[in-house]
Amino acid sequence: MDDRFRSQPAVAADWRAFGARDAIVFGVGFLLALLLFAPSS
Repeated sequence: MDDRFRSQPAVAADWRAFGARDAIVFGVGFLLALLLFAPSS
């Protein structure tokens, strides 16, 4: 199992360490911020 993860890029390791749920929440919040601030700029 570890060998499979080790063969993947470092980004995959960071993704696992960060947590998929946190990444999704951050992504959604970031997109909402873009939608809110884009029209005003």
